Amino acid sequence: AEYMGARIFLGMEPLAAARGRAAHLSSQFIEPEHYLWAIYNNSNEFGPVIAWLEAKGVDTSKMNELLQIGKPQVNAEKPSDSISVSKVLERALQVASVVGEEQTITGVICGLLIQGQNQATTFLETASGGKVTSLGLQLTQTEKKRAAEPESTSSSTPPAKKGNIGPLDPQIIPRYGGFATFARLPRLDQVPHADITILGLPYDSGCTYRPGARFGPSAVREASRILRGYHPVLDVNTFASQQVADGGDVCCNPFNVKQAHEYVINAATAALTKGSRVLSIGGDHSVSYPLLKAHHSVHGPLALLHFDAHLDTWDTYFGEPHTHGTPFRRAAEEHLFRDDVSMHVGIRGPVYNSKDFIEDAQFGFKIIRVDEIETIGVQGVVKKIRDRVGDAPLYVSIDIDVLDPAFAPGTGTPEPGGFTSRELINILRGLAGLRVVGADVVEVSPAYDHAEITAMAASTLCFELLSLMAVRK
Repeated sequence: AEYMGARIFLGMEPLAAARGRAAHLSSQFIEPEHYLWAIYNNSNEFGPVIAWLEAKGVDTSKMNELLQIGKPQVNAEKPSDSISVSKVLERALQVASVVGEEQTITGVICGLLIQGQNQATTFLETASGGKVTSLGLQLTQTEKKRAAEPESTSSSTPPAKKGNIGPLDPQIIPRYGGFATFARLPRLDQVPHADITILGLPYDSGCTYRPGARFGPSAVREASRILRGYHPVLDVNTFASQQVADGGDVCCNPFNVKQAHEYVINAATAALTKGSRVLSIGGDHSVSYPLLKAHHSVHGPLALLHFDAHLDTWDTYFGEPHTHGTPFRRAAEEHLFRDDVSMHVGIRGPVYNSKDFIEDAQFGFKIIRVDEIETIGVQGVVKKIRDRVGDAPLYVSIDIDVLDPAFAPGTGTPEPGGFTSRELINILRGLAGLRVVGADVVEVSPAYDHAEITAMAASTLCFELLSLMAVRK
């Protein structure tokens, strides 16, 4: 794929011929960097590029010299010493300094290293900031169209959105390798625009029992390596039909809750005002309050669908108003969500006082207790949610402790008797078509997890939420 993309980009052969040549070479070379070295070190193939540059008046004497320095002996049958990616990039920068097109050449190399064959050409155009066109290295419109098409797709499957950069190809870079972004998706700074931005919120200073949710975002990202892009039940290409990018972690001050919330609000608002939806990974549940503030500033009052074992509408803990048990009381006081379309799902376990439910009802929440699934089933729960929410813009907040501890032991306040992971996944799938404008998955505390059970459940729930967003953009 890297070799094919390079040859098309350099204008040396059309798409069809490059595809065949790439298939042939893929059986002879092992590492992606060997494709790159083959391009740079084969005079027959790089010769036309040098000739073109000379015709443009570029002094290529230094380039020829660079191409001869440290030329590796790459055997077609079995490559010798593995050449690191860093060395390839270093050499690319040397060549770029001669050509005077650093951004383009660097974009080319990075693109060839990390992009799939169907996305290579579009990526190179965007990554180079338009310099690809000025260099005269562009495909015909027909070839561009072909390059953007998937290799194969069923007639019933929604087509991929042209130009989106998806996860790393697991057939090239194994899923246990590479950078640990969510689902191995590109970082936010690697895409021109994100339809959905994933934010990590490593904050747990609002915990009242077992701490450790500050490590939740990294654990969920690590567990997400196993995710794949197509959702067979919803029939949607989750990562191809929309540009999803990992925006990294928000720097949350663990000793200053006000400042931590401000950082969350600023990060989420910055993404929302650029037309991106936000999926946040906590962190304890106190982060939902600043997230709702950010979403309210863009969308107005929202429908709030809260999956949790606990109400999280208590007033204070030890006199503190901002904890993981109070976010939705604070949100209700500021009218951040609509009291006629919001609800809790999965509530169970003992509370401090019967008045807790009376106060909660005053904020407008309807409750589906976890026990109801025994009588009305998944479809009954889905119907109650859909009837309540309607077509209102919807924010979904999932505390992982809504699952039974058998399915999510790694959390701060576990409550026996919760949903199974299958039940919750199917409830979410039943919400396809609702206007999900934002979501969070919180309270994963990996120190109490076993074999990534909780982290895998959380990453799967994130994927289900992303798929809901893909169904209705």
